[in-house]
Amino acid sequence: MFTKSQIEAARYTLRTPFDHPESEAMRKSILWLMDQYMVNPPPTKQGLKTHKPRRTYDEAADIILSEDPPSVLIERYGIKVGTIKAIKSGAGSYKKFGGCLELWKEYSEKYPAEIHGMTKSSNDNQKFQEAM
Repeated sequence: MFTKSQIEAARYTLRTPFDHPESEAMRKSILWLMDQYMVNPPPTKQGLKTHKPRRTYDEAADIILSEDPPSVLIERYGIKVGTIKAIKSGAGSYKKFGGCLELWKEYSEKYPAEIHGMTKSSNDNQKFQEAM
């Protein structure tokens, strides 16, 4: 990829007309392509990063101590089952909230069917079975 300054330098160089008609047509098409590129840069492999809302300590404490079913927590906080598990078990960056693995084990034993039904692999298996 070219930097913006390299493209601007090439655009400045190409502004002067050429003597040969074919070269002139080529120059105009290159300028048009450069203008298109500058307006709409091609998508990157990574894509745009969306910033996820950070959990406050109060929200995390509510999630950790809550005995509500996962569907209620998902609707209330806009999170996934994996996030509930991470917060309740204190995994990774969620250690700061003070969850522990025993809390998650108790919670998952209380709502096993609902948690299993919401996991991605379970949903993929259901779609596969429905397709057959």
